[in-house]
Amino acid sequence: MKNADFLIDWYHKENERKDSLNNSLNIPIGILTGLFILFFFLFKEFKLEKDFSLTLNIIFYIFLFLAIVAWIVVVYNLFGSYNNFFKGYTYQALPYPTILEKHYADLELFCEENKDELDENTTPETLYKDQFQDMLSGYLNVNINNNDLKASFLFTAKKYLIWCFILVLLSCFPFSYNYQKHNNTEKINKIEISNLEEILAILTLTKINEQKADTTTTATTEIYKRRKSADSAAAATSKNKSSKNKSSKNKSSKTR
Repeated sequence: MKNADFLIDWYHKENERKDSLNNSLNIPIGILTGLFILFFFLFKEFKLEKDFSLTLNIIFYIFLFLAIVAWIVVVYNLFGSYNNFFKGYTYQALPYPTILEKHYADLELFCEENKDELDENTTPETLYKDQFQDMLSGYLNVNINNNDLKASFLFTAKKYLIWCFILVLLSCFPFSYNYQKHNNTEKINKIEISNLEEILAILTLTKINEQKADTTTTATTEIYKRRKSADSAAAATSKNKSSKNKSSKNKSSKTR
């Protein structure tokens, strides 16, 4: 059973390899999503202007076009690695233990019925071992082919993903120059005023009203000051008169 043990161990390793290949798809899918957003940003923010270098425009669009082509190739190979372009991968699995036990019982019955025709060394155990190894070898061939095809698609996807990164980085050089130049350019917005005469008239009237208000305030202040000084003078005069009346009364009382 040493050969059978080796095949069983190999069978389990191929199952682990299948799970590892499926899990390896998550990172490239996330990177592809980020690259798609980056493509949209580059297309949106790149400004085609007459004063910008035509050579840099061509270089930018060539690199970006090649990056998009590489991106599409990556998506194609990821689909192939994931489900073989919707065909799926058929993996062979070991039968249930009850099926294996039933098969072993059938071999025992077969050997019992045909013991005269079989060799002395042929037993249910040897037949079961040989058939099990043949079955396991066939299952392994199918699973190994599936995993090799998955790995091939995934390897190609990763290779073109690296090229996609390189091309995007190269397109960023003309893009950064264009973006910086576009943002640093001062834009002069021309505003056309259709009712200029009406606005000037309103401003003049507002200024005249302000001057009138200032004049009115000044005049009111002067009148208030004059009234206050007149009231003060009247109060002083009244005070002087009252003091004189008191003194005259005192003198008359003394004379009496």
